[in-house]
This record gives sequence, structure tokens and C-alpha cells, in this order.
Amino acid sequence: MSDPQPSRSEVPIVPALVVSSLLGGLIALGLFSLWRFAMPGAANPPEKSAAAPAVTLSSSAPAEFAEFLPPLTPQEQRIEDTLEKPAECDFQDQPLTDVVAFLAEYASIKMVIDVEALTEEGIATDMPVTRKLSGLKLRSLLNLILTPLQLAVTPRDEVLLVTTLARVKERLFTRTYPVSDLCRVPGANVLDFQSLMSLLEQETSGPWNQGEGGVMTELASTGSLSIRQTLGVHQQVLELLRSLRAAQKSNLLHASKSELQKWDERRAAAASALLKRPAAPVEFVDVIHAPRSESERRIESSLDKSLSLSFQNTPLTEVVASFARQISINVVLDNEALTEEGIATDTPVTLQLTQITGRSALELLLRPLQLSAVIDNEVLFVTTAQKEKDKLVSHTYPVSDLIGSSDDYSTLIRMIENSTSGPWMNQGEGGTITESSITGSLVVRQTLIVQRQVLNVLRQQREAQKRMPPSRIIDKSNRRSDRPTQPPSGGGFFQTSMSFEASTDNGMELTRWR
Repeated sequence: MSDPQPSRSEVPIVPALVVSSLLGGLIALGLFSLWRFAMPGAANPPEKSAAAPAVTLSSSAPAEFAEFLPPLTPQEQRIEDTLEKPAECDFQDQPLTDVVAFLAEYASIKMVIDVEALTEEGIATDMPVTRKLSGLKLRSLLNLILTPLQLAVTPRDEVLLVTTLARVKERLFTRTYPVSDLCRVPGANVLDFQSLMSLLEQETSGPWNQGEGGVMTELASTGSLSIRQTLGVHQQVLELLRSLRAAQKSNLLHASKSELQKWDERRAAAASALLKRPAAPVEFVDVIHAPRSESERRIESSLDKSLSLSFQNTPLTEVVASFARQISINVVLDNEALTEEGIATDTPVTLQLTQITGRSALELLLRPLQLSAVIDNEVLFVTTAQKEKDKLVSHTYPVSDLIGSSDDYSTLIRMIENSTSGPWMNQGEGGTITESSITGSLVVRQTLIVQRQVLNVLRQQREAQKRMPPSRIIDKSNRRSDRPTQPPSGGGFFQTSMSFEASTDNGMELTRWR
């Protein structure tokens, strides 16, 4: 009996499933290939690492503090160093070209005359030069030779360029000054740029923002000022910032507000009991300014020496030369200024003086002629009284001991203006006084003569404070208090002597009370 044939419904099911799976796989493979072709990156996802590397900041120390940026190049620094070296000259009607060539060889520095600029101003390159000087820095010597010719020197392209004053004033440079340390308000996380900018504009020669002047811009995110100005004004800015940093070390607020208030109380108690003043939380400095050279210090000390003068209808030039020989200093007559004022350099002088200081003799000699003398470029510069008033310099006076915790600078400023000869800008023209509460100081721009008056006024105030007898005060509730007052304007140091000592700090000259 033969086996029965299977019906259609009984065909094996496995082969059909295999065929269906193969067809489905082929279709899926085709679709995957099309997708991979359309999106190639999606087919290769990045491999997962055990731990993704973290972004870290450099652990190196912060960059060294810079007073300004960009720093001087090696060539510029070499020129600056050369200008600080001692120099001397003895020229008698020498052509300017020969003078420049001699000084370039003498100082081993490349010097070039800007012939185009001189020709434009009508200044001959063979202009005769007569000058005899010794014991000065090359910078001062060049200024004394070139300024009367309306010329100046400026570094350019690795050389020292002799050009006109007008060209020097036209050439502006941009420097960035980190100043966050001078703008941070005590006790607050705030930077006060405006006060510092106003101070810099007031206490430097400028001009600023007046059509053709320099400009100053702050950037809080970097704590800096970007200043575009001439090299001369940049030097003034640098010296002023240095003086403020030196003053900051003598600011009683630098030791914190609470420390200052505690010190105020200890001083008041010491005054009431006539005791020696307590130790201050910081060392006090009397005045801060650009450092004087050895020649300038020698002139100051020489003017205090005694001398005798005897002149009978002697020409002014001979009188000045005799005075210089007696006290062994360089004295230069400002011929240009005297000519402008119609004062002849051979004006006859008659004067008899015996055993008088050089400073007093100079005053008696020059005042009748409407002349004055200032220390400038390491020499005693005899010029007109009007020209002397135009020569302003900036000095910084730490005064937090006079202000105390009252923070009243306006009263002290008004006292200084009323107690000195001025003139002051509040009178229409003259010098200026700007407070810097962050550094606890006043910055004064005035003539050297008035600066000496300002210093004396402040010293007198400190001397007066220690002599002021204690008194009682009335509190806000009008009840009498037994607590003695501190001296007015915050009190002083109650020094027992009036001696002073000069030193330097970060390139600035400081005078300390001792």
C-alpha cells in the first residue's frame, strides 16, 4: 500500500519561514546601506571612554605685576638706561649737528636729527649751541641744550630722535595700566575708576579730551586703564600711580576701618592723659614725589650754606656765574624767557650781603628783577617769575592721620588753599588739589615754592594737634560726655619732635616723620 500524498495544507512550514527571513534580511540590509550613505556620521558613534578628561586651568603662578603694558623693548630699555647715565659738555658756538654727533659718541647711543621736522619749523641744523655743564644725567643735559631751541628727543625705531617739540606733542602712545589696587573701595567689592581718572586728568599736564589731547578709558573686567598720550605725560602718569601706591601703605584705612576707629579712641585717651601717642597701625609718610637726583639734593643742601656777595653795577650773567662758583652748583640762565619779558641778561646788579644763606641771597638778588629760581633738570634754573608759575609738579601727601575716620577732605583742602600763596584753580587759574580717599592722600599740583608751603602747613597742623589740650564733647542726645575729644580733623600722631627722614620706595621719594 503506497504512502498517501500530502495535501497543500500539509506542506512543511520551516522552509517557508527561512525564505521569508532571508528576504526580510536583504530588504533591511538595503535600507541600512541607504541610511548609512545618507548619514555617514551616524553609523560610527564615538566610543565611550571610562572618564572624559576634565577642563583644568593652569596651575602656574599668576603673571608678575607690571606697572604698564606693553613693557619696554630691550632697545627702548637700553635707551632709557643710557639717558640716566652721567654726562658733561663744554660747547661754545658749536653747530647743532656737531653737538648731536659728539653726544651720540660720548654716550654710545644712536642719535638722528629729524631734518624734515626742523626745516618745517625753520630751525637750522647748524644752529650754534653754547653750553657748559657737568655732573648731570644725559637726559637733563639734552633737555637744557634742546629746549631753548624748541627741540626735544624721543625714542623711535631703536634710535634717539632729535625733533621739534611740536612733533613730540603730536606723537601719542597707548599704554595699559593695571590699577585695580588703586580703585578698590575699602569694605566694598567695587572698583571706582572715575575718581582715579579724574585725579590723573587734574594732576598731570595733559591736555586731555580737548580735541587734540590724550584719552583715557577704563575696563572693569581687566581692572585697567588704557591711556593714549605723549611719552612725557605717560611718565607723569607712571610717577603719580607710583606715589599713590606708596601713599596707600601709609593709609590708616589700609589697616581696616575698625582699626582706624580703635586708633582714634586710643589717641583721644592718650591726649586726655597727656600720654605718648599710641603706635599707629601703619608707618606714616610725610610727602611722596618723583625721586630727586644726587645733583638736585646737592643743590638743596648748597642753598642752605652761608655766603657773602659784593656786586657794584655787575652784569646779571656775571652775578649768576659768581653765585654758582661760590656754592659749587650748576646755574643756568633762561635767556629765552628773559628776552620775552624784555629783561636784558646784562642788567646791572648792585648788592652787598654778608654771611647769608644762598637761598635768602637768591631771593634778594632775583625778586627786584622779577626773576625766580627753580631746580629743574638737575640745575638751578633762573627764569622769570611768570615762567616759574607755569612749571607745575605733582606731590602726594598722605593725610589719613589728619582726616581720621571723619573722611572730610574738603575742609583740609580749603585750609591748604587759604594758607598758601597759590594761586589755585578755584581762583580762576593755578594749581589743583585732588583727594584720593582710597589711598588716604591728597595729590597737589603746584609750583615747587608752593609745594614747600603746603608741606609746612601740614607739618604745622600735626605739631598743633599734639599740643591741643583735651576737651569734652556733647553727643547726639545733647548729654555731656566725659570722653575727651580727639583733635580736630581726626587727630595727629602726637610727635615729640619735628625731624624727618628721606627714603625711596618703588622708584618714589618718601619723607617720613621721625
